[in-house]
Amino acid sequence: MRHNGKSFIMAGIAVCFLFSGCSAGKGSGEQEQSSETYKPSTEPVTIRIATTPSASVTEDDFRLLFTEPVKAKYPHITLELVKYGNGSTVEDWIASGSVPDMMLVWNGELGGYAKYDLLEAIDPLIKKHGLDLTRFDGIVLDAVRAISSKSELYGLPYAVQLNALYYNKDIFDKFGTSYPKDGMTWDEAIDLAKRLTREEGGVQYRGLHPETIMRLAFPFSINLINPKTNRADINNDSWKSAFDVMGRIIGIPGNWSATPAYTTAFMKDQNVAMLASINLFDQLEKASKDGFTNWDVAQYPSYPDKPNVYGMVDTHIVAITKTSKHKDQALQVADVITSLPVQNMLMQRGRLSSLSDTGLKKRFGEELPSLKGKRIDSIFKSKPAPGKEFSPYFAEARTILLQGFNEFVAGKDANTVLREAEEQVNAMLSQK
Repeated sequence: MRHNGKSFIMAGIAVCFLFSGCSAGKGSGEQEQSSETYKPSTEPVTIRIATTPSASVTEDDFRLLFTEPVKAKYPHITLELVKYGNGSTVEDWIASGSVPDMMLVWNGELGGYAKYDLLEAIDPLIKKHGLDLTRFDGIVLDAVRAISSKSELYGLPYAVQLNALYYNKDIFDKFGTSYPKDGMTWDEAIDLAKRLTREEGGVQYRGLHPETIMRLAFPFSINLINPKTNRADINNDSWKSAFDVMGRIIGIPGNWSATPAYTTAFMKDQNVAMLASINLFDQLEKASKDGFTNWDVAQYPSYPDKPNVYGMVDTHIVAITKTSKHKDQALQVADVITSLPVQNMLMQRGRLSSLSDTGLKKRFGEELPSLKGKRIDSIFKSKPAPGKEFSPYFAEARTILLQGFNEFVAGKDANTVLREAEEQVNAMLSQK
């Protein structure tokens, strides 16, 4: 039945594209006017799209959200998925002269590809095609522009990350504790975790897992390197606040354990009461099929001075590489991927759209049976903090900070960890 439903959706998308009725308002008119004056070649072409360490896609999603919609509108364009991995890294692509036409990448790591001279502003291309940018959520598009020191676009956002507080209702019921409420601060979440952290029947129950220190820091629109000065920006009050919250969570007796992975502890071992993390609905769909069904979701906790704010804009971008010989067709592909009908399907599959259309919220998770009856409205009660310009060396700086975090868990004080991390990052930058 689900297969037939998808076929029906794809048929609808094909009709929608054929009659150019999928966009609304001024943007649609602009795009039609442009298409009358500029028509890219319709010669058969293959556009190669690569995943990266920060943004992957399943073959099923690639078929449904990329290949089939593009083929419906542009029969002459064939898409090829290039999976990042051993023997297929950016260095391998460059060495072999086979850099893909497009890349899927997280905004925090897109700037890193500037080191390889693979990024190029697509603003002139967007203007040439008359592509409507008003469809996008403004804060998301701003985060993509923030990557460039000139506020240029290196690509278009096609999906957005979310933060949520997942909880195991069985543990709450077992200990007679009320379920998490929306709008909690971290202080309230920590107090709740204390009541749920205990050993019983030979099982150590843990009240709260916050996933990673990075997740706690992002609501401050935090960075690791100031891209203007190319100096570390770690030993400051924002990072200290994040470490303070993490320290209080770790400090709950019996609550912290680095192993197993937090998703395993929550979904398989089922000994974690609350998990504050990113979008895990695809994994929870699989876990539900394996019998873990008595879970729910609440609004992600926030800092007292930043109510209803989670994370920082965390978006996946489809970027067009500087070396592509098919930039016009690549932009057509990006246009289809970020169109309303495709974004509808993306939302139905449990991922957040990059578009501003509020009607999309109603479609979230429609194809995930495990979400039926869950408090899905809770995830829409918070907004992300604005995105920042990320240094090309962000990933290397993050590795240094996370090494320091491990020392923090082992007992080193936060002030020392942050000071030493800043010194180490500056030393790394001095070698670049």
